[in-house]
Amino acid sequence: MPRYVGSLHKLNDQNANFGAFEVEAPNKEAGVNRLCQLALEEMDRTALAGAALTMMEDGRGIGSITLENQKYVCRT
Repeated sequence: MPRYVGSLHKLNDQNANFGAFEVEAPNKEAGVNRLCQLALEEMDRTALAGAALTMMEDGRGIGSITLENQKYVCRT
């Protein structure tokens, strides 16, 4: 099963890391959804209003998602 890794950063500050997550999932959609769920839980726990989640699949970059106010804002 592919391995997905996500790194949560404060918006506009790559040095303000708020956590890293690693999951195994049967496909990219499931992996991204699980990473986003974990990121939103961490944002809620730390009262972080906005963040960027950068993701990798088996060591390859697959994009990033902006999360604000407990929802997905955009995906690149």
